[in-house]
Amino acid sequence: MSAKVVRSPLASRWGRRWTRSSAWAFSPPGARGLSSLSVKMKEETPQLIFDLHAPVLTRGKVQVRNRPNLPVSDAAGLPEFANEMNPAFPAVYSPQFNDAEDWDLEDWGVAARAAVDANLVRHGGMLLRGIPGLETVNDFTMFCRHMKLKLISDASYNRNMQARSMQSTCVNKIVRTSSDEPPAYTIEPHNEFHTAGFPTKLLLFCETPPSSGGEWLLSDGRAIFQQLNPEVVAKFEAKQACYKVFYESKGEGNRYTNWQDNIAPTKEQVEEYLSEKKYDFAWGADDSLLYWKNIPPVVPHPVTGERVWYNQIHAHHKTFYTNHPFFVDNPVAENRWPVHSTYGDGTEIEPEVLEHMREVIWANTVVIAPQPGDCFIVDNYLVKHGRMGFPESAKRKIFVAAAYN
Repeated sequence: MSAKVVRSPLASRWGRRWTRSSAWAFSPPGARGLSSLSVKMKEETPQLIFDLHAPVLTRGKVQVRNRPNLPVSDAAGLPEFANEMNPAFPAVYSPQFNDAEDWDLEDWGVAARAAVDANLVRHGGMLLRGIPGLETVNDFTMFCRHMKLKLISDASYNRNMQARSMQSTCVNKIVRTSSDEPPAYTIEPHNEFHTAGFPTKLLLFCETPPSSGGEWLLSDGRAIFQQLNPEVVAKFEAKQACYKVFYESKGEGNRYTNWQDNIAPTKEQVEEYLSEKKYDFAWGADDSLLYWKNIPPVVPHPVTGERVWYNQIHAHHKTFYTNHPFFVDNPVAENRWPVHSTYGDGTEIEPEVLEHMREVIWANTVVIAPQPGDCFIVDNYLVKHGRMGFPESAKRKIFVAAAYN
């Protein structure tokens, strides 16, 4: 007999439950209907086709509740195991061709752009699987360029996604490692947010999948928004959310990120960057840096105009790091966590509100076992993404690019 789960006071569901079919109402002007996704191939033009019959590859049950190195994993309302991906979420797109040698990577980049423009806002996430010639990070870089997406924000500092609060490595001007966090750490589902600009899309590429663990996470933002307590949403809309980022100075004793490597090497350059981004900031006596800004949690989608829950409230809260391998047995002072979020008026977010948000998010999250050559494209306004932890011995090479159009 299974144990009884004690649910938090905010764990109930409000309103009708969103279903995948309702997403088809949110289509860009002139987008194709579902039936046309299976149109016959034109010999001169390669296409990526929505493949509802694509095999769903799983690795069995993936633990969520009481998982080590997962933020606040002991919350009673979290599911015991993560949901597995299904044939419609994310939508798997496969190439349709007569001869793989008829087209090159540029042709497939054009085909991917057409599929994304027509269908990404319907699905939220699209998994492009089996594209010929997409094998290495260099291939991925060229594939992104062939898609003709705007890969560097007008407001970027000097490289795409510079000044992220977490650890990653710049591969080239448009591609980074997805994360350099310790393998054991599970990165909660989140929107790529203010420290990386406000990307409209993220493109994740798998060069080498881990032999176990390390699954991609995809969370249905429309379902999350509909199931959140309206009182919670209303309070955040009234007060906004304040995001704080803390960096130590580089040098002896630097235990995590530092402003010299993540933003710029001099204080003058850092202040220029923060002023341009309209952040408030303060330097500590030890040359540490704290910067902060209020941002609304609900915004209109840039294509459909629908209201979306686009923020990083839970994943920017200090509890994001309490189970992190660097901090779990060696916490920092309250004002020195790498990130923290509060209400816009500076008051702390209630623990039950954070628990409620995490419960709703995990209830609407699926795990995806990446395969070599997979390109995973997400609408950053409509879905959240993340990663499950994996063994230290497992090799995992995942890369990311952001698009701003």
